[in-house]
Amino acid sequence: MIGKSYEIGAKAELFDGGLNAQVAIFDMEQDNVAVRDGTLLVPGGDNEYAYRGQKGITSKGIEVELSGEVRPGWNLFVGASALRLRDADGERIDTANPTQTIKIATTYNLPGQWEQWTVGGGLRWQNQTWTDVGIGNNTYRVRQGSYAVVDVMARYDINDQWSAQLNVNNLFDKSYYNTPYEQITYGQPRNAMLTLVSRF
Repeated sequence: MIGKSYEIGAKAELFDGGLNAQVAIFDMEQDNVAVRDGTLLVPGGDNEYAYRGQKGITSKGIEVELSGEVRPGWNLFVGASALRLRDADGERIDTANPTQTIKIATTYNLPGQWEQWTVGGGLRWQNQTWTDVGIGNNTYRVRQGSYAVVDVMARYDINDQWSAQLNVNNLFDKSYYNTPYEQITYGQPRNAMLTLVSRF
């Protein structure tokens, strides 16, 4: 794979250095990029899809990130990205991966008499994806619409050495495909984990 790329970025500090912000914009042109060749399989392979080198692939995008302590005890992370990936004819490629994503995560250490508690949550969002799957002599297009998954957590500091934390992932039990590509699998359903941590 050969090509050329251009990238420009910027960083800044907000709230007296408590919050860091950065943005990056990129533009790439590539040749001989491995692209899945429809539903064709590798001859003699174990049902592996065939790939071919393709010229004139362009990728343009932007990534934005905010992270840090917004206020005492309140930590925040926000990340977003947008990508435009096209072949020489202007058609979208690598459709099994999202072109737009947003991630938000936050924790808050409660004040006063509740200071032993930290609560938080996160959200993961992506736009729609799709892929073509060959079954026998037929080809089926599997689509995954845009979706968001919410996670939450709570931690209790028992003392300076011990803490207990409860994580609940996929709080609303969202049903979605986990990156539809070659094999179609569902993402994890709602699940919870309770952990006890000791610090030495």
